[in-house]
Amino acid sequence: MYMLYKKLTFDQLHFTERDQKELVSQFENLSSKLGYGNIVDRNVVSNSFISYIYTIVPYIRDSLIIIKGTKDSDTILTPGRHIHTDDRYCALNIPLANCRQGADTVFYDRNSMKQINFPNPTGSTIFIKEENKDLVELGRFTLTMDSAYILDTTVPHCKIQTYPEHRLLLSCVIDIPFAEAVKYFE
Repeated sequence: MYMLYKKLTFDQLHFTERDQKELVSQFENLSSKLGYGNIVDRNVVSNSFISYIYTIVPYIRDSLIIIKGTKDSDTILTPGRHIHTDDRYCALNIPLANCRQGADTVFYDRNSMKQINFPNPTGSTIFIKEENKDLVELGRFTLTMDSAYILDTTVPHCKIQTYPEHRLLLSCVIDIPFAEAVKYFE
């Protein structure tokens, strides 16, 4: 089966508790658009981890995304928002605050879904959840405070969060296909 995501340890990324605290301090009040994220230019972020990650993966965009999420579903089995694909090949998602069980990223089989085309601000493809009743799940992971994930954002996916506290994560956009990007972390 095709790999959809890969778990990365903080040691692999050289991501420390100090880095996490610095990034939370810089970003916790920045993200106002729940779920969609705010874009931050890497040049305004003063953090040794951010500098390091650009040295090991030269294909990361200069714009980082700070995503703040909250409860959108009552059950971890039901998407609370629309399923989508991104306008990027893949992403490196790093937990900053309140990432825990009860918030999964779920991937679905495109062939089991009805695509609805309409303009949207992110350039992503949206699969309206009300139009897609018989979804075939391909896999899922939970971003917790002890590791990061690289994920294939070209596969239909969504976040399902069941707890009300805001979770905060850093998402680095990688402009090469997922399989190629994974090699940088081996």
